[in-house]
Amino acid sequence: MSLNNRLSIYKCTGTGYERGWWTNFKGRYRVYKGARNTKKSYDIIGYEVLDKIISDPRRNVLILRQVFNSHRLSTFSTLCQIIDMPDMNNPYLSLRKWFKINNQEMIITYKPTGQMIIFKGMDDPQKIQGIRPPKGFLTDVYVEEAFEITDYDQWRKIDGSIRGKLPEGLSHQITFCLNGWDIGHWLYDKFFKDRFEDDYTYLET
Repeated sequence: MSLNNRLSIYKCTGTGYERGWWTNFKGRYRVYKGARNTKKSYDIIGYEVLDKIISDPRRNVLILRQVFNSHRLSTFSTLCQIIDMPDMNNPYLSLRKWFKINNQEMIITYKPTGQMIIFKGMDDPQKIQGIRPPKGFLTDVYVEEAFEITDYDQWRKIDGSIRGKLPEGLSHQITFCLNGWDIGHWLYDKFFKDRFEDDYTYLET
């Protein structure tokens, strides 16, 4: 790849995500709450997912929404767009030759290693708990529109299945992305309560 065709993910994502980017934060859980113009879906459930796959041949990524079919015009289409043209300032740069896109099953495979980006819905939880990628480990889960996931007990079963011993230097990470706010939702109780001094005005913006 020539110098003019090198991809800078940092330049594509812009500023604002440095502290929480996966290379800088190794915790199991992350929660990104923000308005639609914060680009969290594009940057975190887009560029970061591809960065994880390309950077480590052992990682596989699961992307969840409440309803499976809602991926097609959101998370799945976003990743396909980024693969086709990762840098909008360089329309001749594409990652398509390295990725195989299965439109029917909504699975994206990294050709050099066989790693997968898998899209599933909480409307069929049994299919989620039994996921075993053919290469590497299921290390990462991204939950888009996380407030759609209202059944905490159902989520706990999924969360509990993303465990197990991993090779040295590899860890599990679960990332929630959400727009709206509801202090009655379990996400507030588990991740936000008493961490923002109950500043509801801030949370609702």
